[in-house]
Amino acid sequence: MLSAKYAPIIASFKSLQAKAYWELGEQEKAFNIAYTLSLSPSTANALEAEIRSQKVLYDYYLSKGDTAKALDAYIKYAESDKANLDEIKTKTLAFQIAEHQSIEQRNKIALLDEQNKLLKVQQQLDQAEAFNNRLLIAALFCAALGLGSWGWHSWQSQKRLRQLAEYDSLTGLFSRGHFTQVAQAAVSYAQVLGAPVSCILLDVDKFKRINDTLGHSTGDWALQTVARVCRETCREHEVIGRIGGEEFCFVLSECSEDNAAQLAESLRRALTEVDTSSSGHDFNLSASFGVSSSSTSGYALAVLMQNADRAMYDAKHGGRNKVCIYQDGEQETVLQS
Repeated sequence: MLSAKYAPIIASFKSLQAKAYWELGEQEKAFNIAYTLSLSPSTANALEAEIRSQKVLYDYYLSKGDTAKALDAYIKYAESDKANLDEIKTKTLAFQIAEHQSIEQRNKIALLDEQNKLLKVQQQLDQAEAFNNRLLIAALFCAALGLGSWGWHSWQSQKRLRQLAEYDSLTGLFSRGHFTQVAQAAVSYAQVLGAPVSCILLDVDKFKRINDTLGHSTGDWALQTVARVCRETCREHEVIGRIGGEEFCFVLSECSEDNAAQLAESLRRALTEVDTSSSGHDFNLSASFGVSSSSTSGYALAVLMQNADRAMYDAKHGGRNKVCIYQDGEQETVLQS
């Protein structure tokens, strides 16, 4: 460091050396170095060196009881320290000013860049607007065509959804929910007219055995066959629905109890005559029927179905493949195989 022969660096080194000697207790060595520095003009250009050397001189004179020289050294120490602080503040302020100017300059450059980008974007927008105007008519035409296509497909989808909601997918008959709505309307209309209305409930005999022994595909065939026979035997306007796994229900407007019983017997006979070999298996297909009418059950759909269900279970318990009529709390077997 001394070989550099740069006075401020040498002064800084000497002052550190004097401070070190003082802290090590070698007061005379510290004093000699500090005193030499205080006389050197190079120390004036190194404030930190002057601060350290004057501090050592102050401590030395104070330890020797020379208060006058100690005070003089302390004054020089304080002046040097203040000058150093002022220099630091000046440098810090100059640095902050330079930094703010740099930031301001960068902000101006960034602003110019953004303005340049905006001009380029505006130019691109102008070009795009001309192109978009040419596409507008084509887009409107495509939109109109798309809306028309969407409307058609939406109508078709709604039609399919309504079909799925209203009809049983296996048999094509009314589903339970839709059957209830249509049947209720038919019963209410018959009540207004004062016309008779009847209800038939049928349950396929031993259907679980068909499923378990012959397979579900054969069971499906049996249900589809029952639905086909029902449609072929009944009048076109009769309300027919599949209300359970193997249960089917009929609401017959303007149909007396006797006519409903005859229709049930026709259905029972037609089912027993079905050739089941086309299903891949030979088995007996039959059903048990329960009949109720407004003459004994009134015009409440729930009561009509409940009483027909009671009569149907009486047919089941009586040996199956029968038609029973509900009459004032009693079931009367009309016909059986």
